[in-house]
This record gives sequence, C-alpha cells and structure tokens, in this order.
Amino acid sequence: MTMQPTPDELFRLRQFVAAQEAMETSRFIQRLAARGPAVIRGENLLTATPKITRPEYDWDEFLACLTSLRRIISEKEPAFIHRVAAIVGRYAGDLRPSLVSFKQDIVAIRAGKAMPMVHRMQTPAGDARLNPAQLLDVFINGMVFHNDAEHETAAATIARQDPWSYLFVVTEGFIIPMSNASAWLAKMILLRGWVETPNRAHRQ
Repeated sequence: MTMQPTPDELFRLRQFVAAQEAMETSRFIQRLAARGPAVIRGENLLTATPKITRPEYDWDEFLACLTSLRRIISEKEPAFIHRVAAIVGRYAGDLRPSLVSFKQDIVAIRAGKAMPMVHRMQTPAGDARLNPAQLLDVFINGMVFHNDAEHETAAATIARQDPWSYLFVVTEGFIIPMSNASAWLAKMILLRGWVETPNRAHRQ
C-alpha cells in the first residue's frame, strides 16, 4: 500500500499551494511578467545602481505579494518551503534527486546568493550594500510586519529612495526566483493529487 501524507502534512501542503497561488497571481507579479525582461544599460550590478525598465508600481500590490511570500519563507508558517519539500520527498521517492538540487537553490535564494546583486545606499553609518535577502529582511522586519531597532536606519534610508532603485534588486534577486521555485514544488504536489488544483479563474 502506497503511503500518503498525514492530515497535518496535507494541511501544510494545502497552505503552501494556496500561498504560492496567491503570490503567483498577485498583481505585482503579474505586472512584472507583463513588463518582460528588465533592461539594464551599461551598469555593473555589483558596483552601481542599474538603469531599468519600470512597470507601474503600487505599494499595496507589493505588500500583498510580500505577505504571500512571507508565508512560504518563514519557518514559523505551516507553508514553510523547506518543510514542505521534506514532506514531498518523504512520499515521492522519484523526486528525491531533483529535491536535492531544489533545496540547494532555495538555500542560495534565502541567503541572497541566487543572483550577484546588491543595493547600495548611504546611511548615517556610511556606505551600505544589501543583497536581495538582506533587503527583503529590512522590508519584512523593519518596514512592513515589524519595526525592529536593528533595521531602523536601513528602513529609514530606503523609505526616502526611489522605489525601483531597490525593488529591482529584491524582485529579480529574491521574489522571482522564489516564486519560480515555489511554482515547481506546487506543481509536483498537485500532480500527485494530494491537494486540489486551485481555482485560477480570478487571474487577469
């Protein structure tokens, strides 16, 4: 008899698929997809601020996307991607080789190393360089969900900047890679029938 996920594991799988669906269909992600590849003109991402194409930007849309993303990357959430990947590997032996490289990719994304990008800015303490994961940490823990003292200086500096000077780095270096990785894992879950296919009728 084929083993199946436990009720608690199925709950986690459903939570993950729902969070991934919400992120993928968010208007922020949809606008990025409609924009096409970013255009970068003659700038080194490691040493200068890139010149990029700029889709329409709405803070509430970004916040909605960030809320779904947080459900996937937070260890405290039932949809935490590492835990969900472990569940999938437990019951889908054929996927285990793919899950090894998948987990390595997730670790790289969460460490801000998926793409060699940094956001440079001047703070009262001097020149600061934040990789995509560090930048996202400022958003989550210093601006949106919390107001931690350790992020106060960076959050105040970012708040005064042109949004796309930092959104480019965090979207291209973290949000999009994590969205793509999550989409693959959600597809594997759905193909095994553990979770019902989400209703995508609301997509635009």
